[in-house]
Amino acid sequence: MSASTDPPEPSLRPLLWALLLPPVWLTVALAPGALIQGSAPQHTVLALLAGFIGATALALALDRRLGPPGLGPLVAPPVGWWVLPAALAGVGTTILGSELGNIMLTWSDKVAATPTPLPVTPPKWQLALLWSLVNPLCISLVLHGITQRVLMATHRPWAGLIGTLVVGAALVPGPFLQWVAVLALPVWLYQHTRSLALTWAAFLPSAQGYLLGLVGLDPGIPGFDVVDPHQVVFQPIWFDLLGAACLAAGVFPFLRAFSEPDGADEGPAP
Repeated sequence: MSASTDPPEPSLRPLLWALLLPPVWLTVALAPGALIQGSAPQHTVLALLAGFIGATALALALDRRLGPPGLGPLVAPPVGWWVLPAALAGVGTTILGSELGNIMLTWSDKVAATPTPLPVTPPKWQLALLWSLVNPLCISLVLHGITQRVLMATHRPWAGLIGTLVVGAALVPGPFLQWVAVLALPVWLYQHTRSLALTWAAFLPSAQGYLLGLVGLDPGIPGFDVVDPHQVVFQPIWFDLLGAACLAAGVFPFLRAFSEPDGADEGPAP
């Protein structure tokens, strides 16, 4: 007897699991840094590194024991060369998402939030390791490996897309629509391929500010990494066009692959 192709019946328990676990994960991940910031501020970043890694490992372990069954494998290998167009498209969404964030700032009374300075300035390599590598990798593991994977297996496809976008954009600080735009690409790629490697390639470009600063490669683009706390600064038109070109060039191979009759909807070839 062939398996039914009807979409799964929506269930409240998996929905709550998928939507509530990410904010709980973020709270646990930030807790070590918050606890140590007053007594040993010089170790705040190291505490956050331990918090994100530990909270992610705990979330994945809980998902294996308490999450809904029958989700399929957590990691699927991508077609090797797909990582490059995913990263190129990720550069495009980073640029265009930044401009969308600038537009959203014009709707707000506060132009830019000024972060509270730490009592001790952490080493730049620690900040780059945390915010340019560990944090985005952990976000993808929880957001795609748990939330999207649960929603895709237990709800209709549109629920997986929309639910993952909403949860992900709410997790990342900053203009909501900016992160919806940035996360739409990795969510779409995971929907078709189940490959975390592609989600990382598409999401990591948006998190490389600290790493670029560490190696002295700050772009110096107005409205992108050069901002004014008192007014909204928009990006140059050429920079937005560059972002659109990167997005189009990166997405094109996937549009062709996913449109093939035996395309990647059933998972990529190893």
